[in-house]
Amino acid sequence: MNGERKPDTLSTGIYGFGQSIQAQDNIISITSNADLKTLTEFSIESWIKPDTLKDSAVLSKGDNTTNHLDYAFLVKSNGKIVLQLDATAGKTGTLIESNDSISLKNNFWNHIAVIFKQSQDEPATENISFFINGIVAGGGKFKGPFNGSEATLFLGGNEFGQKNFF
Repeated sequence: MNGERKPDTLSTGIYGFGQSIQAQDNIISITSNADLKTLTEFSIESWIKPDTLKDSAVLSKGDNTTNHLDYAFLVKSNGKIVLQLDATAGKTGTLIESNDSISLKNNFWNHIAVIFKQSQDEPATENISFFINGIVAGGGKFKGPFNGSEATLFLGGNEFGQKNFF
């Protein structure tokens, strides 16, 4: 899978190069792929350094023309992280939020992760676990089925107008 960077510039890092998402117009989009459509188990992780905590999309997969959001990995202004699943026009879908045990910090490199894994005990149920800076930060359950679409995957924002920088 290859993504399209906007703008198409790379930043020098400690080891090689990477995309820096530091402005309102920076976003990476990855066109639809069968591997991203129907997910039964996945993990998402990112390093972010927010100047100010605000409601932001780190990653999202959805289509503004059909008003459907498959999933989004979000940062909240209260320092929590959220996984949003199956949202449609006028409905938020399922929101699963990290707990209060640890929260993100401003002007600090934070490592955030979510794991979405099928339950071995409950059919059609997914277990969600959150991690902030290597510490378990709660989780929850999602009662399936989880149905993906042919929508584009976005890093650093979403198709619904949220374009963020960290």
